[in-house]
Amino acid sequence: MINPEVIKRLQLLSKDIYSSNFSYDPFLVNHSEGALKGMPNKRRNSDFFNLIFALIKNECSFSDQFWTTYVFATIASTKLNSTLSIESTSKLIEITQDRFKKTKLKEDENLLLELIDFISTNSLLSNESTLISSANTPSMLAQQTINEKFFNETISKGRDLLMQAVCLIYGIPNTKSSLDYSTPTKQQLHSLKEIGLIDNINYEYLRDEGDYSSNLKEQRDPRNEIHTRDHLPYLVEKEMELRIFKNRMAYERVDNSGEYLPKFDALWEFENSKNQNKKNVISKLIAKDELVLTGLEAYDAIIDSIEHLQACLQARENLCTFSETYQLNDLKLVAGLDNIKSIKNEITLGESILKPIKDNPEKVTYDSAIKWLNDPKRRKAKFYSFLEDYADVSLENLKEFYATEVNL
Repeated sequence: MINPEVIKRLQLLSKDIYSSNFSYDPFLVNHSEGALKGMPNKRRNSDFFNLIFALIKNECSFSDQFWTTYVFATIASTKLNSTLSIESTSKLIEITQDRFKKTKLKEDENLLLELIDFISTNSLLSNESTLISSANTPSMLAQQTINEKFFNETISKGRDLLMQAVCLIYGIPNTKSSLDYSTPTKQQLHSLKEIGLIDNINYEYLRDEGDYSSNLKEQRDPRNEIHTRDHLPYLVEKEMELRIFKNRMAYERVDNSGEYLPKFDALWEFENSKNQNKKNVISKLIAKDELVLTGLEAYDAIIDSIEHLQACLQARENLCTFSETYQLNDLKLVAGLDNIKSIKNEITLGESILKPIKDNPEKVTYDSAIKWLNDPKRRKAKFYSFLEDYADVSLENLKEFYATEVNL
C-alpha cells in the first residue's frame, strides 16, 4: 500500500506542474519592460520552474520546439572517432542483413535494427562524407534521417529527467535512475578481450559467474525506507545528469570540412523559420505581433532555468550533510524564495528562529535553518521535507494524479 504522505505529495506536485502557466515575458531580452527601461530583467523562482514545468508537460509550442531542437542538438553533440568509410558501413549493414535472412532469428533481427539505429542516431554517414548532411542541416547530396524511436525516446528521457529532478525538490525520492547501468557478462568481456577490445578484466567485481559481484547488486537494490542522508546520492546523481543534459545544448562539433555544425541557438532559429513557413497567410497576419523567442533568448532562458534547478538540488545536497552552519543563499533556494533580503531582514529584527553565525552574516546555524524551514509560520517559504518512502513516479502517473484532482 502506498504511503498516504507520498500520495499527498504527488498530488501537490502534479497540481503545481499541470496548473502552472509558462510566460515568455521574463525571458524576452529585447521586448521586456525592464530591458526597454535599461534595467536588468529580474526573474523569479517561479519563472524558472514554470519553464521547467512547461518542458515536463510538453503541451505548448515552446516545449514542442525545444524538444525538437534538443534532439538535433543531441545528435550534433555526439562525437565519434569513427574510422568506418561509407563503403565499410554499407558492407557491415549488408553482412548483418544477410545473416538475418539466413537465420531468421529474432536476435539477428534486433542486431540489424540496432546497427541501423546506431548509424542513424550518431550521424555516421554524414561523419564520413561532406556531401551527406546530418538531419539538422540542409543537404548537398543526401540527408540522413533520424530514427523516430530514438527521437521519441530522447524526448521522453529528457522530460523524465527533469521530472525526477523536480521530485527531489519536492522531497520525493524515486527509485528510478536515468544513468545507464548496463552489466556485461563475464563471457562477453572475455570475447571482447580475445579480439583485442578489452585490455584487462577486473575480477574483483566478477566473482559471480557471468555477472557482477553480489556486492554491487546489493548496492543497487532499493530499500523500503530511507532517511534524510539517503537522499544525498539521488541529489548528486540528478544534478550530474542535468549537467550532461545542459551540455548537450552547448557542445560544438566540427564536420570533416572543418565547418562548425549548428549550435542550439542556430537550430532554434531554423525551427522558427520552419514554423513561420508552415503558416498560411491568415495565420501569419494574426501572429504578426506575436513575440517569439530568438535562438539566443531561448538558449539563455533554458540554460538559466536548468542551472537554477541545479542550484536548488545542490542546496538540498548541503542540507543532507549535517554541517554546523548553512548558507543563507542555500536557505533561499531550498525555501523557494526570490532573494535573501527578507531572510536578512527577519534576522535583523531579532525575532527570528534563525541564529546567525558571528562574524559571518551569510550563514546561520544548521539546526536553526532546519527549524525555520519546518516552521508552519513560514508562509512565503515553500519547503518540502524529505519523505521516508520511495515513490515510483512517472510522467504518466503524475498526470493521472492531476486528472483525478481536477475531477474531484
